[in-house]
Amino acid sequence: MRANPAAVLAACWHHEGRGRGARDMVLLPYRDRLQLFSRYLQQLVMESLG
Repeated sequence: MRANPAAVLAACWHHEGRGRGARDMVLLPYRDRLQLFSRYLQQLVMESLG
C-alpha cells in the first residue's frame, strides 16, 4: 500500500473521517512558489478518485 499514493490518501481520509466517508482536505499555499504544487496536488487527487 505504501507504494500507492492514492491508497495512502484514501486510508488517511478514512482514518481522519473516522470511517464516516468524510473527505475534506484544504491546501493553502502560503507562498507564490507553492501555487503550482497545490494545482499539481489537486490534479493528482482528481485523477486518483476518477
